[in-house]
Amino acid sequence: MEMISRAGKVRPYYSIALCLVFLFSYVVAATGVTVVGGSSGGGATLPAGTPVLFFSDLTSGPKTGWEGSQTKGVAVTVWGEGFGSARGGNYITVNGAQLTNDSDYAEWGVTKNSARGLERITFWLNNNSKDGAGAITVTVNGVTSNPLNFTVRAGNIYFIAKDGKDSNNGKYASARAGEGGPWLHFYKANARKNTSLNAGDIVYVRSGVYNSEDEQGYMLYFRGLKGTASNPFAIVGYPGEWPVLGRTSPGNGVHTEICCDYGTTDYLGLHKLIWENRGVPVSVIGAGFRMVGDIFRHNTTDVWSGIVDTGGGWDWKLYGLIFRDTGYDYYKHAIYIRSTHRESHNVDIGWNEFDNYRSDSPTKDGNAGYGSGAVNFRNDNNNSDVNHIYIHNSLFHNMPTATALYLENDASGNMNNIFFYNNILDGVGQAGTESCTSAILANAKYVYIYNNIFYNVGSPDGHSLRDGTFDGKPMSAMRMIKGPVFSANNIFYLTNPLIPYTWDQDGTLDSRNDIYFGGKALPSGTNYTLINPVTSDPRFVDPSNHNFHLQKSSQAINAGTSDVSYIVKWDYDGISRPQPAGGVYDIGAYEYRNK
Repeated sequence: MEMISRAGKVRPYYSIALCLVFLFSYVVAATGVTVVGGSSGGGATLPAGTPVLFFSDLTSGPKTGWEGSQTKGVAVTVWGEGFGSARGGNYITVNGAQLTNDSDYAEWGVTKNSARGLERITFWLNNNSKDGAGAITVTVNGVTSNPLNFTVRAGNIYFIAKDGKDSNNGKYASARAGEGGPWLHFYKANARKNTSLNAGDIVYVRSGVYNSEDEQGYMLYFRGLKGTASNPFAIVGYPGEWPVLGRTSPGNGVHTEICCDYGTTDYLGLHKLIWENRGVPVSVIGAGFRMVGDIFRHNTTDVWSGIVDTGGGWDWKLYGLIFRDTGYDYYKHAIYIRSTHRESHNVDIGWNEFDNYRSDSPTKDGNAGYGSGAVNFRNDNNNSDVNHIYIHNSLFHNMPTATALYLENDASGNMNNIFFYNNILDGVGQAGTESCTSAILANAKYVYIYNNIFYNVGSPDGHSLRDGTFDGKPMSAMRMIKGPVFSANNIFYLTNPLIPYTWDQDGTLDSRNDIYFGGKALPSGTNYTLINPVTSDPRFVDPSNHNFHLQKSSQAINAGTSDVSYIVKWDYDGISRPQPAGGVYDIGAYEYRNK
C-alpha cells in the first residue's frame, strides 16, 4: 500500500490508479471489513436506501455460555443506518442463523449514546450459528445489508456488577446461590490479576460508576496482555447498559499500558464504556487494539498527552467513539498517535464524533493555548514511522479553539500516507497560536484529503502570540507545512470572505475538483496545482441547521474526480459511490441520492 518506497521515491499522483486494487484490498484487511460493499471488498455496492452496517464491537465470540446457557452466546452490537426504530419482522443473521425472536435482542435501532446518531442493534448469538468464519447481516423490509465478518469460536463469558463480590466466579450477571454471580471491582477484568481470564474471554460490565483502583492506583493495568488476532480479549458494556469509569472530580489515571518496557498489550477490546473525569483514560502500546462505541466526557485534566493515547500502536480500530465536552490546552488531544517506543501504522479511525473538544486553557509554558488536535499524530522518534493512518466518516463540530487533524511531525519526515476522507468539519479551528492553526494542519508527507466538507472553519483574526498580541495572519481551512498534500472532491465553504483557504504553504498542494466558496481568492502560487476548481455555492440543504446534503441544483453533483475511487467507496451515510453505479463522483461528504 505504501506510496513512498524505502528509498524515499514517491509515485506521482497521476499513477495512483496503478495501485488501486492492492490498496483497496489492504484497507479491507486493515479495517476488519468495515468497507461498505462486501465482506471481501469484492466490488459489490449498495444502492441508496438499503440498510447498511458500518462496524461491530466484537468480531468473534462463542455461541453458547451466556450465564451457562447451552443455547445463548455472546452479546454483539452493530452500528449502521436504515434499521428503523422498531424491529417488527426485521432480523439479524449470524453465520447462517436468523435471529427472529424478540428474546434475541436487547435493543434495536437505538440512537442514544451513538456517535453521529448512528443506529445501533444489540443481540445475542445462539447455538444455530455455524462455527468458524462467517458474517453478520441485517435484513430490513426484505432487503439485506452488506456483511461484516464474524467468527464463532470458543471462549468464556464473565460479568462485573456493582452488587457483585470478588469472591464470586464471575459467570453470572446477577447473584446466584453460593459463589455464582458477578465480580464487584472493575479490576477483576485484569487478566494479570485474575487467573480465571484467558485470551479470547469476554467480560461484560453492568451499569454503575466504577472508580475503585488496585494497589498500584489503576483500574486497568494490562502490561504484557497477550490476546491474539483469533482470540482477542474484550471488556464490554452490558447489553442496554452504560457503565461509567470515572471519578467524582477530574483526575489522572486509568492507564491500560504506559510503557513498552514491560511488554506490549495485544488484541484488547474496550467497548461501550463511558470514561469520565479522567486525565489519560486509555494509553495502550501494542497490536490489534480495538475500541468501539465508547464515550469520553469531561476529561479535562491538565495532562500533556491524549485521551486515547499510544506511543506505538499498529492495526488499531477506533470506531464510533464520542468525545464530548472534553480537552484542555494545546498539549492535550482526544486521539494521540505517536511513535515514542514503536512504529505506529495501520490505524483506522472512523465514524467518530468530536463535540465541543476544546484547547483554550493556558499552558504551563506560557503558550496562549488554542490549537490542540482532536486527532493528533506525532513522530517523536526519528527511527520510527507514523504511517498509513485512516480518518474517515467522522463529525468534528463546535470546536472553535481546536484543530480537527493535527499532523505534528519532527524533522525526520517519517510521518506519511495519511488519509482523511468523508468527514464533516463544522465550526472548527477558529482561533490559534503562532504554532498551530486552522481546521487541518498538515506537517507530514503524502497527505490525502478527499470528499470532506469544511463549513464555517477558520477565522479572519490573527494568531495569538505568547506576548498576548496578534500576528495578523488569519486562520485558514488548511495549513500545509511539509506535504505534498493531495486534495480532491472537497467542499470548502467559508463564512467570511476574509478567511483564506490555505495558509503558510511550504510544501505542495495538488487540488482536484474541489469547491472553494465564500473565502478569499483561490490558492495560488508556484507550489499550488488546481485542476477543475469550482467556485459556486454548493447549495447544501440547510447548512445553518447542519444539514450538508446536496440540493438537486448543486453543482457539486457529478462534478468530482474518480481519482479517489481506490479508497472512497461510500459516502458519509454509507451510500455507495458513485450514484448511480458507473456514474460520476459527487463533491463533498454526501452523494446525491436521486440522480
